[in-house]
Amino acid sequence: MPSMNKIMSDNPILLVEDNFIFAKIIQEVLTEAGLIVQYAEDGLATWKLLEEGEKTGGFSAILLDRLMPSIDGIELLGKIKATLVFEQLPVIMVTATSYWRTLLPMLALNLRRLSLVCVNYEYG
Repeated sequence: MPSMNKIMSDNPILLVEDNFIFAKIIQEVLTEAGLIVQYAEDGLATWKLLEEGEKTGGFSAILLDRLMPSIDGIELLGKIKATLVFEQLPVIMVTATSYWRTLLPMLALNLRRLSLVCVNYEYG
């Protein structure tokens, strides 16, 4: 398990969120905490950034949305953990869904550690 010092390194955190407003809020909070943040809007863009980042030192961690177009968060997490160069990369999955059955596919990934962050956004 990486230490906070590793996550606070010079390598950016990759924020993956298809909702631009939520992404800006999360990015602002992380930046104010002193972290460097790079943004990807979906799973395809994320995979491209991971491959490019492999040549430049990569990312400290990934903050990954669960529900996205193209490749969803669970599918992308499986792809990341099945790729030798990325398998140790910390991934924090964030979701606005509270319906637990949508999270069950993560159990099939045989992750060493699974922590979920479910965020309840209220509008109005």
